[in-house]
Amino acid sequence: MSKTVQMSESDFLEKIRRRAVASDRVPIPIGDDLAGVRVGHELIMLGSDQVADGVHFDFREHSPRQIARKAVLRNFSDCAAMACLPHAMTATLLLPRGVGSGLASALTEAMDEVGRAFDCPLVGGDTGSWDGGLVIGVSVVGRCEGVGPVLRGGARAGDRIYVSGPLGGSILGRHMEPVPRIALARALAGRGLVHAMIDLSDGLSRDLPRICTASGVGATIDAACVPIHEDVDRLLAMKLGKGEGHVSRTGAEVRLGHALDDGEDYELLIVGREIEDGEMKADLGLIEVGWVEAESGVRLMRGGRVEEMESRGWEHGL
Repeated sequence: MSKTVQMSESDFLEKIRRRAVASDRVPIPIGDDLAGVRVGHELIMLGSDQVADGVHFDFREHSPRQIARKAVLRNFSDCAAMACLPHAMTATLLLPRGVGSGLASALTEAMDEVGRAFDCPLVGGDTGSWDGGLVIGVSVVGRCEGVGPVLRGGARAGDRIYVSGPLGGSILGRHMEPVPRIALARALAGRGLVHAMIDLSDGLSRDLPRICTASGVGATIDAACVPIHEDVDRLLAMKLGKGEGHVSRTGAEVRLGHALDDGEDYELLIVGREIEDGEMKADLGLIEVGWVEAESGVRLMRGGRVEEMESRGWEHGL
């Protein structure tokens, strides 16, 4: 009898990435938020993502419209991570058996609605049914139109690290309504301010190492600069109200842990040259949280000490 080998999603993707080779036809293979395929003189960006009941949403709690919007907007956030524009999309629906056609209609109508708001119509797909929960897959085609694409592998020593908004506590509702930072990403790329970028879907502590690995660099995050979303305090208050265990760490450490590790913030993690103009930085909504170094590894500086930062963000097990 064969033995099942357990592997993390990151290890699995890295195994595939090592086999990927760039070519004239596929200049951006596996390893970024989207792949780049050349068709004639045009560079077409391609990506896909999925959401599943019990992992990314709760079918008992969330409406079909909420679920459909999340499925689409996650893909548009990947477009933002590479500073490209969503152009068209297809979707697959794997429906719980016996739910009827009403659910399929509600999902596709909501997907098309949010797609058209981003000038990215739903143009096709497939449906099926099974005995499990609802699963939606979305594939997106993107276009660059003279800006980008921005890859994960362009960070260099001396760069600054920014985020586009406060982090943590998204489980209270923000995880169901991602806000793709497409306009910001294209503004940064168009001004030559960004060298590498990723959207924060799995948490800063897990997504920053992906940029560092792709770029062959290291980084240090200043804990005092990490913006913590107000949802973190709401979440902690709810947990304390329910009497969920004793918190051994200090309140500041717990709050920081949520900001670093929670994931599904869908803010941009931006690595680029130092923006010395504070007014312009504020206009762009950027918050500087650290810097890039030649030495490999990702470190956290707090209380005058520098320590290795653990990757505690979201990780699918395979």
